[in-house]
Amino acid sequence: MSSGELLRSEAGQFTTARNVKRPSIRLKEALLDNDLYLPLSIIIAQQRRCIVFKFGAQRIERLKLIGSLYDQCQDTMVQFFTFLSNVLTTENFYHKFPSIDNLVLDIHLQVDAAFQISRSLFNLNIQIQNYIDAVTVVMSPVLDFVKTLHPQRTWEEMIPQFYLTFCSLSMSNLQVPEIAYKRSIEELELEMTQIDERKELTAAKKRKEKEKIHIIIDKLKEELFKQKEHVERVRNKTKAETITEFLRLCIFPRCLLSEIDALYCAHFIRVIYDLVTPNFSTIICYDRLIYDISYSLASCSENEAIRYGRFLESLLESVMSWHGDKNKFDKVI
Repeated sequence: MSSGELLRSEAGQFTTARNVKRPSIRLKEALLDNDLYLPLSIIIAQQRRCIVFKFGAQRIERLKLIGSLYDQCQDTMVQFFTFLSNVLTTENFYHKFPSIDNLVLDIHLQVDAAFQISRSLFNLNIQIQNYIDAVTVVMSPVLDFVKTLHPQRTWEEMIPQFYLTFCSLSMSNLQVPEIAYKRSIEELELEMTQIDERKELTAAKKRKEKEKIHIIIDKLKEELFKQKEHVERVRNKTKAETITEFLRLCIFPRCLLSEIDALYCAHFIRVIYDLVTPNFSTIICYDRLIYDISYSLASCSENEAIRYGRFLESLLESVMSWHGDKNKFDKVI
């Protein structure tokens, strides 16, 4: 989930992804040829917001149905946006999709949905090798818009730069799945050694197959190196920012979107703890999240409650490590 494109494509070779490759291409062509990807993106995101107002006075009686429809729409939205980010080119995103302020102010999407659409656009416009400078150029207009989303007193508690950082990043910006890279490289190396045992192949064919695998291995190693560099740049940038209360505006809305967003929120909290972020109290943060979750869960649909549980489970892994190590616990306190 936090890997680069090459590792995801290699992992797909060992899953059912190969069975959906051709339908995915046809879907992509249909969306592009008919210019449907932008209208569908907007309609799906708007529909998610409208579902809770359906059925008029019968909303209470049909609450379970509304929750189920909301979950289906949310899952479809995340899946569709992920598909678009994987198949569309930079030109498609850059020239066809509206800016985030237009998505919110003119098209009336909710902020979380607007960031879900725009996140891939941000990443495409930010060059990894010049991350800090590129972030400043690309995100400055977005920062001006973000400041208008909440009252001024909100930014007295949490600086808008941090809010924007949280909303614009994804799991691949915070974590490098080194074990997955290592496993994929080992599988390719094993496949390379088995080529010599295939008697049906000629010597030239064996050499060609080995060269192909060797190229993929080199590209995986290069991608792993770039991922590590990028994550380090993101951590260095995040370390310079400060937060106090960001649960209501950042953590809670996003951890309900999808399982990967739930894991991202938990990992983000661990990152700002590891960076010893000023004005961030780990104990107070965990206390507010765990002390009384009944109010949070009461407003969740079934799938949202599952995602929130996944977020808490990931968060509690850190707590259990502190529980088992007195030195770690004393450091947190």
